[in-house]
This record gives sequence, structure tokens and C-alpha cells, in this order.
Amino acid sequence: MAPSSALQALATRVEVFNPAARDIVIVELLMPSVALLLVINRVSFRLWLAKYLGWDDYTIVASMIAGIAMNCFPLIGVHHGYGKPLAELSKADGIMVMKMFWAVQIAYKCSLNLCKISILLLYRRIFVTRKFRIAVDISLTVVTVYFIITLLTNIAECRPIAKNFDHSVPGKCLSLTAHWLANAIATSLTDIVTLILPMPVIHRLRLPTRQKLGLIGIFALGIFACTLSIIRMTTIPGGGKASDKSSGTRVTLKWAMVECNTSIICACLPMLRTPLSMLFPNLFPSFNYGGGGSFSHQSSLTAADTAEISQNNQRIHEDELLNSLGGTKTTTVQVSISPKDEEDLCAPREGEMDSEKGGMRVSVSSNQNHNHTQKGGGIQYTTISTISCPKNPTVAVPLSSPPATPPPRRV
Repeated sequence: MAPSSALQALATRVEVFNPAARDIVIVELLMPSVALLLVINRVSFRLWLAKYLGWDDYTIVASMIAGIAMNCFPLIGVHHGYGKPLAELSKADGIMVMKMFWAVQIAYKCSLNLCKISILLLYRRIFVTRKFRIAVDISLTVVTVYFIITLLTNIAECRPIAKNFDHSVPGKCLSLTAHWLANAIATSLTDIVTLILPMPVIHRLRLPTRQKLGLIGIFALGIFACTLSIIRMTTIPGGGKASDKSSGTRVTLKWAMVECNTSIICACLPMLRTPLSMLFPNLFPSFNYGGGGSFSHQSSLTAADTAEISQNNQRIHEDELLNSLGGTKTTTVQVSISPKDEEDLCAPREGEMDSEKGGMRVSVSSNQNHNHTQKGGGIQYTTISTISCPKNPTVAVPLSSPPATPPPRRV
């Protein structure tokens, strides 16, 4: 190809990739890439640590697939001239631009609502209190019904459907501004409900203030999606009333892309702590939990552990709640025993394995903190029992367990 022909082809390509749509292209290439990496991280570590995927994971994957489609449709539209006035485009390009504009609205609603359903399903999996699950079920029902209604409304926005992308076809259409505003208001309201739903439950947990604020911060990431939804709402009147949907809807479309991709990113960001804690353990200190009474429990949680937090008969699975926080799990049990009991406890028993034979080591050490309190004829000691093995054991330790029972005396 002659140099002049190559330059002419390049000039034509640059003209189609017009500056007015350049910011849309940047958003649609950058943000989905970040969202996809975070979804892959979430699914990979769930499979590695928990060995299974929940419905919340499946729905976030479906949301990402719809999000990829949502970001691809405008790129095709930009290739055919989206961002330019329709009058400057050929009829074929104009129809293709409007087809992509119609398709991106459908994909947007699928991706955003599936992401919201994924978050609600996550709530339902990790919070086990009955009242909270009822609230989540109601929210899930509302979001799902709204999702179906708005999807069908978008598909049948114009009758016949061909009029959505070819205005020369006779027919009728709904008010685009009214449709978009109703959708934006409903989206913002459900975003706010989803954001505040777990806060009362977290507030009632018996956790140190620092850890409690950390959990609230994790679940409050959705505030970014709420903010972007409100920002997008302010751009709707201009885009909805624009007579030229190619050049007049760029700002609205851009903020819709930002909102949807940010929602997926926020839904997956907490799970990023697991790989980061492995790479930079000093940046992510362990979370410690203390129980009352004579039983104390210090824990740094992983997804492989199965423990429960008990508070006023309302329990929460801490391994699911802090699935994204990484770390290791250690259990410290303090009991009081007499010297004779200690001798009995330390004596080898039939069936016990040592590190040489069975791969497990059981060690008992005594700090001998003399309280000068006589109980059963012996001085009380503080004994720390540690069990270690090649792999983290799977344990279920209620944090409000009754006091540990000393071993029976030897007759």
C-alpha cells in the first residue's frame, strides 16, 4: 500500500474514532480490565481456600460477563461513529450506532442488578440471624422483580422493537427521560438499602472497636456506587431530551459505564486482602477476638476455618464474614489445673500421635502463675495448650464457650 493510501486510511480511522468519544473508549478499556482481574482473584481464592463457589460468586461472574458485553457494545458503536451527530453518518452506520446504544442499556441493567443480587446473596450466606435473613430475602425479591420489569421495559421501549434503532420505522416509544429517571431513582434507593442493611448487625457484634470499624469500612465500599449513581442521575435530563442520541448521550453513557464497573470492583475489593496479606503480611495485621469468662479465644481467620460468633442468640460465621481478610488461625485456651492433673495431662496416652509417628505434635507447657488459691488441694496454674500440625486444622470454636473442664484426677 502506498504511503499516501496508508495515511488516508489512518486519517479515516482517527476521524471515526472521534475525540468526543475518546473518554468513553478509555473508560471502557480500563475499568472492565480492573473489574475482571478482581473477579478472577475472588473466584480463584474462593476455590483455593474454601474449595467451593457460592451463589454470590456465580452471580458476580454473570454480572462481569454482562459488564464485558456492556463495554463492548459502545466500542462497536464508536467504530461506526457514535459520538458524532447522526446526520453526519450513513444510514447503515446510524442504525448500527443506535443498535449498540439500545443493547448497552440492556447489558447495563443486567450487569448492575446481578452485581446487587450477588452482594445480597453474600449477606445471606455470612449472616445467619433469622430477622436479618428475612430482610435480605425481601430485598432480594424486590431487586429481582425490579430487574425483570426494567429489563422487559427496556426491550419493549419502542413498539415495534425495530423502532429502538431505526426511527424511520412507524411506531411509538416511551419517554426516554422518564424511563431513565425512574430506573436511576430505583437503582439509587436499592443501592442505599444494600449499603445500610448489614450495619446494625455488625454494630451488635462483640468486637473491638478497631475491628468493628474495619468491617463497617469493608461493607461501606458500596457508598462509591451510590455516589456514582446519583452523579449519573444528574446527567439523565440532558441525555434523555437530546434529539440526537448519538452525540447527545455521551456523558450519560460514560457515567453509566463508570457506575457499573465500580459496583463490580467494590463487590470484589474486600477479597483482595487475601493475596495482599500473603505478599505483604506486615501491612495486614491479624484480627483478634476475645471471649468472656474463663475461656479466651484469639483468632486470625482464614476461609478454611469454620467458627461462629455468638451474640445475644444471633450468630455469624466469622470464616465467611472475614473470608477476604486472609491470615492464619490460632487458638489459645487457658485452664486451671492442679500439679497432679498436670502430670496426668502430660503423660502419653494410647492412641496419641507424636511428630515422629503421626505428623502431629501435642505440647503442654505451664507458666506456673501462682495465685495462692487452693482448689482441691493443689495450687492453680495457668496452662497454655497448643496443637500444631502440617496443615491448618478445620475447627469450629464458639467464642462464648463455657469454661474448659479440667481432666479427671487419676485414682
